[in-house]
Amino acid sequence: MSESQTNKSPTVDGLQEISEMARERREKVTEGLEATQPDFILEVLQSEVRIVLHPPMGLPFTEIDPTDLAHRMEDTYGSTVGPIDLGPLLQQTGREELAKISMDDALKRLVKLQNGHVVLRFAGGKFPVKYDFVPLISTVIDFESILVRASGTSSVAELVGQEVAEMVWASAGAEKRWTEIQSKLQLVGYATATKVDLGFPVEKLVSADLDKFFTEQVLAGEKFAGAMGDRSYRHNYRPSREFFGNVHLDELHMRVKKYDPLTGDSDTFMVKFSVMARGDYGRGLVRITSELPYDTHVHFVKLLREYVHN
Repeated sequence: MSESQTNKSPTVDGLQEISEMARERREKVTEGLEATQPDFILEVLQSEVRIVLHPPMGLPFTEIDPTDLAHRMEDTYGSTVGPIDLGPLLQQTGREELAKISMDDALKRLVKLQNGHVVLRFAGGKFPVKYDFVPLISTVIDFESILVRASGTSSVAELVGQEVAEMVWASAGAEKRWTEIQSKLQLVGYATATKVDLGFPVEKLVSADLDKFFTEQVLAGEKFAGAMGDRSYRHNYRPSREFFGNVHLDELHMRVKKYDPLTGDSDTFMVKFSVMARGDYGRGLVRITSELPYDTHVHFVKLLREYVHN
C-alpha cells in the first residue's frame, strides 16, 4: 500500500504509544503468561478470539481511514496489510473507474460501502512480552467484529482485539479506550488449539468394541485392509490376503449441540482430535482443538486425561 497523507502515529521503542491503562493491561497479561504450563500441554498452537460490537457505535468501520489504521497496526505489532477483496467496490464503480484511483482512495471507498462482505485483513505481527514475544497469525476486521488469531493464549489474542478496537476508533478520528468501547460489546467467541501428550494411545478415545472390530476383522479375520487401495497383477487384481498392518486413529470430531431453554436458540460446537505427524502415531501425541478459551481448554484436557486413564 502506498504512503498516504496521514502521518504515522508517534512511536516509543518501535511501538505505537499506548495509554497507561493499556500498559497495565499488557503487564497483567504478561504476568499470566509466566504461570507454569501443565506438562501435558506440549505447545500452544493457536488461540482465536472474536469480539463482536454493536455497529456503528461500537465499531465505526465505515468512518475509518484504512491507511492510517494500517500504519497503526504496523507500528504497534509489525502487522502488514493482507489480501484485499475489492470485488464489492468493483461492482459499484466499474473496472475503468477503479483503475484510475489510488489504493488508498479505493480502501476508503471500500469501507464506506456498508457491505457486510467488506473486511480488512492484517497478517503476522508480534505481541511483545517480557524477554520474548507472541507471534500474531492474523487480524480480521469487519463492520461489527474483530477476529484475532495468535500463536499464544487467549489472553493475548483478546488483549490485541481490545487494542485494535481502540486503533479503529483512533483511525476514525476519535480517541476511545476499551473501557468506553466495551459498553457496546455484544459477543466474545473463543477457540484454542494445543498439541497435547494424552498419556495414553489416542485410540482409547473410541469404544473398545470398535477397536476390537478393526483388530479382529480389518487386520485379521475378513482382512478388509487387504481389499483397500489399488489391486495389482501380483494378486491377480484381487484383494491381498498376505500383509502386516496396524490401525491408528488419525482424526476424531465430536459435535456438541447446546440449546438455550429461555430463547430456544441453539449452537453447534466442535471438539477435534488430530494426529499431526507420522511419528506421533501410537504415542498419544495429538492436536486438540476446542471452542474454549485457553484456561478452560487446559482444564478440559486435564479432566479428559483423568477420565480415560481411569
